[in-house]
Amino acid sequence: MATQRTEGIYPLDELKGHTVAKGNPDPRGWDVYSSDDTKLGEVKDLLVDVSVMEARYLDVELDKDIAGERDRHVLLPVGTARLDDDSDRVIADTAIADVRSLPAYRKGGAIQREFEDSLMGSFGTTRGAGAATGATTGAGANYYDRPEFDTSRFYGNRGTRTERAADFQDARAKEEQRLTLSEEELSLGKRQVPAGEVGIRKTVETEHVEERVPLTHEEVSVERRPISGASARDAEIGEDEIRVPLMAEEPVVEKRVVAKEEVIVNKRAVQDEKTVEADLRRERVDYDESQLNAAAGTRGARETARDASRDVTRDAKSGAKNLGDRIADKVDDVKDRFDANPASKPGRDATDRPGR
Repeated sequence: MATQRTEGIYPLDELKGHTVAKGNPDPRGWDVYSSDDTKLGEVKDLLVDVSVMEARYLDVELDKDIAGERDRHVLLPVGTARLDDDSDRVIADTAIADVRSLPAYRKGGAIQREFEDSLMGSFGTTRGAGAATGATTGAGANYYDRPEFDTSRFYGNRGTRTERAADFQDARAKEEQRLTLSEEELSLGKRQVPAGEVGIRKTVETEHVEERVPLTHEEVSVERRPISGASARDAEIGEDEIRVPLMAEEPVVEKRVVAKEEVIVNKRAVQDEKTVEADLRRERVDYDESQLNAAAGTRGARETARDASRDVTRDAKSGAKNLGDRIADKVDDVKDRFDANPASKPGRDATDRPGR
């Protein structure tokens, strides 16, 4: 029987019997795009904090064009992305260069706190002061109290299709139209690539040399001297022979191996600059100034005509009222004279009808 997990962050695929909450779309299998509409990869799984049953991360397998290699997975905090369920895709609010720098994630069991700290360091944040420090991650105080882990922001940014349609109708009712202008930016990164190799080897070569060596040898010299005295009288006639050995030096050549020098090979990093060129697109808005002026003039003429109409109507009403008052005054004067009212006077006086 499997152990019931009560804390830690695990892949949803490893949590048997757990699914995405009803009413929320399941983004597994959806493509992930950057804010500039560049495809980053695909959502392979959700990582869930089992202590509060909330999604914390998206397991994203990066495309080879982005990662430079195959089967590279990274984790994106759910609050750094939003859902586009009309197109079944996830929009990441993270630059491509930042995505490349995220530590690689290998699936299997709960993620470790050290890995999570390294990951959050890539987003410029560190562990909260009151965070748990256990070997595996749980819902430590303050650690997940930040926008990067806000699931309501992740799901709330999308809205339902009905809500978006209602918002669109409200915007149409207000006659407010918005035009978003976008432009491409150059995102520069660096990666290590093979640039060749240097082979250093030693070979044997033969050189013919000549050197002069002084040699000594013995030679025979013959010297004749006259004999006198007793030696001359004792001489005998006969044959005799004397042998004299002669010695001579000859060169003796020997070769021996002697170490003369050593070659030390090192590598050093040399920095240079390379100019990178790219064509960047941007959007701009064009309009006809004369059309705007004509529209403003037409609108101003309509408002002027409308104001003039109001003034004429107001003057006509005022004139009709004054004429009626004068007629009523005349009738009242005639009536006063027939009534023999001595206090009555022509025109307005205290005896006239009330309210005059």
